[in-house]
Amino acid sequence: VTDEQSAITGVTIKLDGGAAQAVPLADIQSGKVSRPAPGLSSGTHTVTIVATSGGGSSTFIWMFTVELDVTPPAITTTSPHGIVRIEKPTVSAAASDDLSGVDTIEISVTDSKAKKITGRTTASSDGTSADFVPTSALKAGTYAANVSVTDKSGNSASAKWSFTVEFDEVPPSITVVSPQSE
Repeated sequence: VTDEQSAITGVTIKLDGGAAQAVPLADIQSGKVSRPAPGLSSGTHTVTIVATSGGGSSTFIWMFTVELDVTPPAITTTSPHGIVRIEKPTVSAAASDDLSGVDTIEISVTDSKAKKITGRTTASSDGTSADFVPTSALKAGTYAANVSVTDKSGNSASAKWSFTVEFDEVPPSITVVSPQSE
């Protein structure tokens, strides 16, 4: 909001046909006017701004669309599943969110007695996947994994799955094929 010939003496803003709200002149910085508009619903909104100076008043009207993100992120992959045969399996999850984007991915693992397994979770550079690696070697048994994903709008989703750690304890067998003794 500017006037090259005289000072701005007043500015009002009206949202969706509501009451006009006066903007304090101190809030007009370098010709820019902004007002918070909390609680806007999804849909199209109309703003009317009226600026007044010594030369009269000008009105400008524009419309904008708000699309609120109320959809939780999608958990796209989890692993491992079934049987794994390593002491420190990497537990992974990936997610996507088409509107606000993925904010956090948290992975936890518990043993069959619901004891939390300590480890480190590392997120990918784009924040859409994460890997949890146990600090110590896991014992043979079944483990529960849980992932919680939150998007940048605060929506969340979670998934649970299990995997089993087994170790090969059977020595290899050797079969002699040739030469055969008589």
